[in-house]
Amino acid sequence: MPRLALALLPCFLCALGMNCFGVDSKPADPIVNGSPLSYWLRNFDIRSSKRDVPAVEGAITKLGTNAIPFLVYEMKSGERAQKTNLSADQISDAMYRSTWAAQGLAYLGDRAAYVIPELIAYMTNGDSGTVRVTGDVLTIFGEKGVRAIVAGLANPVEDSRLEAAGVLRTLTTNIAPIVPDIFANMDHLGEISASQCANAIVKSGLSSSVIAKGFIDKLSSTNADCRMVSTWYLERLGTNAIEAVPQLQRLLSDTNENVRSGAEDALQAINTEKARQ
Repeated sequence: MPRLALALLPCFLCALGMNCFGVDSKPADPIVNGSPLSYWLRNFDIRSSKRDVPAVEGAITKLGTNAIPFLVYEMKSGERAQKTNLSADQISDAMYRSTWAAQGLAYLGDRAAYVIPELIAYMTNGDSGTVRVTGDVLTIFGEKGVRAIVAGLANPVEDSRLEAAGVLRTLTTNIAPIVPDIFANMDHLGEISASQCANAIVKSGLSSSVIAKGFIDKLSSTNADCRMVSTWYLERLGTNAIEAVPQLQRLLSDTNENVRSGAEDALQAINTEKARQ
């Protein structure tokens, strides 16, 4: 890439409304059909008797990619509001704006795919509300979007990780290629987040033997929640989890009571002579 282009790249990204160098600068609110985009987004409001989804869809379609910088910025309205001294009603309205912006971005489909790196940053660092709406948007980008959702599992806040796991659990396609990434993140998840990820893995369409191997590997995790959840899903696999028997038997003396109980239940479900020994 030419040196001039490299020098101008940060400015170009900032012009798109992206969070360059940690600065969340507000882009212009573009005008379409005589009104700003923020006006049209309010047509998504389920609380309003004047809700007009076709109107906002038409406005966003007309703006095309020119709508993206403002929509990406607005997706973090709720998070920004919670860091201020706004009233509860103002924070609630900001959360709604985040959702409307996400809905608007979804209308643009693949034309908005170039913002995936910014959305990954939202998944990794955003609060639970931002992670939820961002994860929903990423699902429109197919496998590359679903892979980006996994970034939310590395969020430092468990509530945000839970939202990312919740989005993954609802998916019915594009899960299989990212199953190794999901397994890799389970070591630092809480019980509910890990369980939702495990649920997504089971629905991935991969063979029982492949899924069982992944959960067997997690039986040696240093995270008790991860070990416990893995025993639950090996129990669901029943005789397809026969290879887990040695590890499950070792967990019968685990320091965590819930892990011990899960291992016992899994062994009973496998119900083979080897498991009963």
